[in-house]
Amino acid sequence: STDGENFETIAWVDGHGTSNEINNYYFEDCGSLPNKRYYYRLKQIDFNGEFEFSTKNTEKDKVMQN
Repeated sequence: STDGENFETIAWVDGHGTSNEINNYYFEDCGSLPNKRYYYRLKQIDFNGEFEFSTKNTEKDKVMQN
């Protein structure tokens, strides 16, 4: 999201299922533009279809690098 309110799906990352271990996930938004602020949130979906969203995270303005 560029406004922190209106979000759209940009990727899907498969989970590790039920686990008692810490699992790390990674996704790089290659579609983001320089000099813009982006807000991200995760949607966790359980096997039974219930879901919840993470708190919003802000990636600072992307700056064009030479």
